[in-house]
Amino acid sequence: MSDDPTQPILAAVARLEAGQTQLRVDLMARMDRLQHTLDQVKDDIGVNYGTADRTERIAQSASEEGRALALVVRIMQRQIARLETDVEALRSPPQ
Repeated sequence: MSDDPTQPILAAVARLEAGQTQLRVDLMARMDRLQHTLDQVKDDIGVNYGTADRTERIAQSASEEGRALALVVRIMQRQIARLETDVEALRSPPQ
């Protein structure tokens, strides 16, 4: 029985199957680690986009606030100019 020529072939096939199983397990573990890393990167990108969007809104808000303040200052300058004219008219002697 030990002279059966198929025994070495069957043993090699069994080792090959075991090797394939281990390779599959290793590949799945590697893919899981890569997926985890990819998920972390995606989360980081999402956070960064959110932060950038918030920063942009703050900058736009500050710009709009600056424009509104500039408009108020121009109106106040016109009011001051009118008041100065009125004060000069009151200080001038009547004719």
